[in-house]
Amino acid sequence: MMRKIILYLILILFALNSFAIITTNNEAQSFFLKIKKDAPKVFIDCFSCDMDYIRKNITFVNYVIEPKKADVYILITLLRTGSGGRKYTIEFKGQNRFKGINDKLFVITNQSDTEDKRREKIVKGLKAGLFQYARRTRIAEYLDIMFTGIKETKQIKDKWNNWVFDIGFGLSKGGEKSYSYEALNYSAGAKRVTEASRIELRFFNRKSTSIFKMGESELKSERKHWLFRGTYVGAINEHFSFGGKIRTDSSSYYNRKIRYQFSPAIEYNIFPYSEATSKIFRINYGMGIEKVEYYETTIYNKDKETLWFHSLVSEFGIIQRWGDANIGVDFQQYLHDTKKYSLEFSGNLSWRISKGVSFFAYSSYSVIHNQLYLPKGDLTQEEILLRTSALETNYDYYISLGIRITFGSIYNNVVNPRFGY
Repeated sequence: MMRKIILYLILILFALNSFAIITTNNEAQSFFLKIKKDAPKVFIDCFSCDMDYIRKNITFVNYVIEPKKADVYILITLLRTGSGGRKYTIEFKGQNRFKGINDKLFVITNQSDTEDKRREKIVKGLKAGLFQYARRTRIAEYLDIMFTGIKETKQIKDKWNNWVFDIGFGLSKGGEKSYSYEALNYSAGAKRVTEASRIELRFFNRKSTSIFKMGESELKSERKHWLFRGTYVGAINEHFSFGGKIRTDSSSYYNRKIRYQFSPAIEYNIFPYSEATSKIFRINYGMGIEKVEYYETTIYNKDKETLWFHSLVSEFGIIQRWGDANIGVDFQQYLHDTKKYSLEFSGNLSWRISKGVSFFAYSSYSVIHNQLYLPKGDLTQEEILLRTSALETNYDYYISLGIRITFGSIYNNVVNPRFGY
């Protein structure tokens, strides 16, 4: 009898202890949720960021999928550096309870940085910027600031003098029973970018072959294209630049055996170039000379000719909290005959319409009246179908548009990478 009483007492004590632990855990979890609920609500607008990594490593904020619900709207944009690295601009814009508290900082990554290193640097930048918001909430009691120390660095002498080189090679091949395709291309480039100037050299060569089999007959289509391009740009001030381009190329599709171009130009940017990560409005005007030799006699009875031309390019782009937009106009005209010109309009838009709904669109339209390269004589039906040569036209266009919809809980703090998600 006594053994049963003792056993019952032990079971009762165990049950009470378990209940106390569960209650304590529930109280702790409830307290944590209250603290976490007060943490800043954050919306991060970044096309190329690893959001899972960010959520996993910055846990003192709440991530929301609706920009208007956020206390802090973060916009991350980037520009390429001269060495092939990236310069990220991180803009913090306070909303709701943090309205008026804004900040901006920069994160620079090297070309040699791995993707893991890049996202690590972005996270450090985000932590630095988010601290000023978190310290105004109850979560601040549980934050700690660490100083890792500064490693002694030696001044590095750049033996390459800011020059960066790259080479590339590609081979593709495919087919089926009645069709085969192969292409070979290779490229090489060099560039030197400083605050005062930019020099860029590029060579590219491509050859592609398509073979169509129709019973006993066979149609073969070949395209050959190579080009060398050189660009120099010098800075005058925050709004003006000057420079020039040289170009040599050959294209079987455009009936050009060899072409040489030289065109100096000047450019004005209404906004300072230092603000290019968020807005740009540039106008570029240039004049040049072109010497060209054709594979076949053209419709204007030319085997070769020298042409003078001028061009005007205008581009406006902006990145804001509602999305981003870019429109451009490209006008080129030959001076020996002003009726020979091309005019292209292009634009793209990504617009956040409302909660979780975004609209995107891209379009271009070209007016074409400068096809001086068209070969004389009629093309065969096979040449037209295989598009071995450019066809006569006075316009072309392209349109792409769509809608993205996101919905669900406004909180999105959990990361679960299982099954590659």
